[in-house]
This record gives sequence, C-alpha cells and structure tokens, in this order.
Amino acid sequence: MLTHLVALVLLLLVLQTSSKEDDICNHALTTDPIKDKSTMMSGYGILFTVSSPYTTTTSQINQQEEMIISSLGFYVDTNELASLDDTDVSYEVYTLQGYYADPQRTNGGNGGLPINSTFDYRSSSLDGWDKIAEGSFDSSDLTSWPPNDWTNANYFQIPYSDFESVTLPPSSRGDEVVSFYITLKEVGALLYSPIETWEDLHDEQRVIHCGATHSITNIPVGDGSVDGYDIKDKPIIHIGEKVVSYPMTDVAYFYQPSKFMGSLYYLNKCPTSSPTTMPSSSISPSKSLPTKAPTQSPLNSPPKPTQSPTKSLQPTMSYVYRGENGCDDFISTDRDYESFKSETTSSYGIVFPITSNDDDDDGLMITTFGFHVNLLDDSSDSTTVNYEVYVLESEDIYADPNRTSTGPVSFDYRGDFSLWNKISTGTIQDKDLNGDYFQIPFTLFEPTFVPQNGGIRSFYLTLVDSNALVFNTAKKSQLGNVQKDDDYSNKIKDRPLLRYGEGITGYPFHTSQFLYSPKRFVGKVFYEIDCPSQEPSEVPTFAPSISVAPTTTSSPTESPR
Repeated sequence: MLTHLVALVLLLLVLQTSSKEDDICNHALTTDPIKDKSTMMSGYGILFTVSSPYTTTTSQINQQEEMIISSLGFYVDTNELASLDDTDVSYEVYTLQGYYADPQRTNGGNGGLPINSTFDYRSSSLDGWDKIAEGSFDSSDLTSWPPNDWTNANYFQIPYSDFESVTLPPSSRGDEVVSFYITLKEVGALLYSPIETWEDLHDEQRVIHCGATHSITNIPVGDGSVDGYDIKDKPIIHIGEKVVSYPMTDVAYFYQPSKFMGSLYYLNKCPTSSPTTMPSSSISPSKSLPTKAPTQSPLNSPPKPTQSPTKSLQPTMSYVYRGENGCDDFISTDRDYESFKSETTSSYGIVFPITSNDDDDDGLMITTFGFHVNLLDDSSDSTTVNYEVYVLESEDIYADPNRTSTGPVSFDYRGDFSLWNKISTGTIQDKDLNGDYFQIPFTLFEPTFVPQNGGIRSFYLTLVDSNALVFNTAKKSQLGNVQKDDDYSNKIKDRPLLRYGEGITGYPFHTSQFLYSPKRFVGKVFYEIDCPSQEPSEVPTFAPSISVAPTTTSSPTESPR
C-alpha cells in the first residue's frame, strides 16, 4: 500500500513539474455558422480540403511541425433522419493526399463538366481514396455544439478511437492540401451551407476555436470558444463541394461549391491556462470541453429573417371562379403553413402521383399547382427563378412502389425525359409571390386528365435554377400513401388524392435513386369542377396569383430531352 502511495506522489510531482509545452491537446476547430445557420441545407456528403497554417519562407516550412487531424464532427438534419423510422445512420470518411479534382478545371473550379481537368477523383469507385473512419449513430448519439449551446442536438463527433489520424504537410500558400470526403449512406441528412456571392471554391472558411481537451486525460484546458482568426497555429479549412448521392456520383454537373458544417479536431500544444472542470467519462464534445462559452454562441445567433406573408394564403370561399373558363376546386396541404414552416426543407423539385377516388366514375382534370418557394434561402441569391412541370405520359406511378434502396425494380421512369411531357413553364419574380406562395397561372398550365376509379398520373414539379422549392419530410413507409387534405375531404368521390412523393436534389432529375428521398408536397392542387348555379360575390384573397392573364412574361423554355 505504501509503495503505491509513494508511486502516486512521484507521478503527481512529475506532472506538476513537466513543461506544459510538452502537453498535447485535441483542439476543436468549428466552422462558423453565424450567417450559415439560416441557409444550411442537407445532402449525402461533402468534399473539402484542409491545409496546414500558411508559411512564407522555405525555412519556416522546414521548421514547421507536423499537424495531425485526430477526429471530425458534423451536423445533421434531424428532420431528414426521421424518414428512416429511427434506424441507425451509417457514415464513412475518406481522405486523399492533394486536391480531389483539378482546382483549375473548367469554370474556375465552380462545378461544371471538367473538360479541361487533368485529374478528377470524384467517382463512385473511390479510386485513390483511403477510408479512415466508418460507423453508425442514432438520435441518442447527437449532442449540441458548441459547448453550452443547447438549442439543437444535431451534432455528432466521430470517436477518436474510430478515426485514423491524418497528417497535414507544411504549406506555403495553402497549395499543399489533404482532401476529405464525409458521407452518410442511407439518407441525405448531412448539413452544409451554400457559399455567399463573395466566396469561391477553395476559399478559406471562417472558423471558431471551441476549446481543447488533453489528449490523454481528456481534461478541458484553456478558454472556451474564441474567434478562429485569433488562433494562428491552426489548420485551414477550404470551401469544397456538396455531394448529392451515395456513393458520390461521376457526373460533375451535380457538384456545386458548398461549405462544410462541422468541426475538425487537431493535435497541438495545450493552452497555458489550467483546466477549469473535471474530465468527463464521455467523449461527447459538449460534455468534455470547457463550460466557459461566449455570451452569444455563433450557432445560437438570430437566424436570417424570413419573409412573412402579409395576406392570407387561403381562398375566402370553397372554389375558384374563372368566368367563361369555368370553376375550380382545390385540395391543400398548407393551410397551417406558418405553424410548420420552420420544419420544412427545400431543394430543386418533387415527383409525386395524384389519383382519382375509387368511387369517381368520371375522372378529373388537374388545372394548376400552387407551391411555396423560399427565395431568402436560395443558394443562387437570385430574385428570379424558373419553374417547369411535367407529367408522365403513361397513366402510371413514376417508379415501382415495391422497390428498395438496394433491390431490383421492375420499372423506374425517373430521369428519363423521353417518357414525360412538359405541361407548364415560366418565371417567378418577387412581385409574383404572396408571402412565399406562388400559383401557376391557369393559362400557363396544360390541363391534365386523371382517369376514373383510382386512375393515376405522376407529376414532376421543379425549379430550374434554384433549390428553393419548399416541401416537408416524410417517412419511407409513407411513400405512395395518401397525403391528408387540409379539409380532410379525401373521401369525397370527385376530389383527387394527393400521394406522398420524393424530393429531388438537382436539376434536371436523374436516374440515380440516391438523389431521391420521401417528401410531402406543400401547397395546393387545383382541379376542374362544375360551376355552382350562382357566381361568387367575391374573389379569393390570393387573386393576383390566379389571374386568368399570365403573371409572367417568359415564354416556355425547351424541354431538356
């Protein structure tokens, strides 16, 4: 017993007298989402590069110590995770020495076909990449981040023991880089942020330093979150590109500059200040890092203001009167839009079926759509967007309803424009919106017949140059089921039945099934009815959106086919 006590005392003396310059800590470097929180979007993965701190002379490079990346953390869209019915989500991380694609490729590296590229490792084969981490997590593994920001538990850090460390080479101007590829496998829930107009591919991302923990004891050391610009000896995270599928696609068109949202953990000398808290038994960053936090966490900063409707989005009567053009009723899924608006997501398009009631012996005519567009979160920063609507030529559902993510399918019409007819096209400007609601003018929509007694037509609604189309997340088990009409009138025999469809990442839609995830259409579907015997005494409150005259000046664009 005495021997053990003496040994413990000697160990404490050694620790007290050891030079703190020899102590190594895991430092957390988190991308700064002060602006990005309100614009974050989700996909399957992210590509980005990291370099060592910049140096200016050969002697500095020779004197520069190796910098080691010890872990990564990332944010996820919990609404997207809900579509998996509470099953685990798998992740993978890969690395590659150097750039993952020629930085001087076509269009200055801003996506596009790499016609002038001398190399490109963006490929489903993953040739040249080394896997350095893989695992899974569920909602119970998520935490809030940075420390003491408990507003949203949507952050996951890869355990140090599950991550194969990566060494960064010395860098003179950021030209010596290491590429990283982080991806989820089952769902496109990895959050990223679109770039601003002044940002470009490979630019340095703004970061915050979220403290450090001792690499052996896991004891928090030093201060809490500070601006990354005050930390000179740190890795540089560069703007990369979103990945829209798993595995990553070979089609360069689908890559667009985007910012990694998460943390990079690296080994470096510990701060000189003493730890203020005891070590935690968990590796969870929110439990093991210092409790000292900024008075207002960057992740908890006020979100970007959203545009609120100044007028009701609902008609003041039960049908729409269009004079000699007849009358229309509608089904809607957005009557309580303001109550769930914060839970919606957005992307380029949605594909969904509409069926007639089994008891409808006549069939019905779809006359237009109304939908929501979030131009404030549009990554293109444009105030004008183009839209297109297609209908599947055959009276059928757009893909085998019994398909799985891995199994064979008997048919799948997604992505083959030769099988679809364009029935509407136009342009949306700010002046055309009622809040964020837009309704396609009846005169710009080709009426489409849905056959009687449960007949099916499949529709593809898409924005051409923007990811601002609003929809809501659904579960895989709901795919193809009937969406609830706001009036709960789905049993009225002459009303159409709107069914759960799938959101689409990118334009035009693609044959790759990984670009699709279950979604709920948010908006209105109009259909033709026999006019009541007396004309209405007033017009709907959104009359400007349903004017018989077109609200746009654009002419139909050519179909991609």
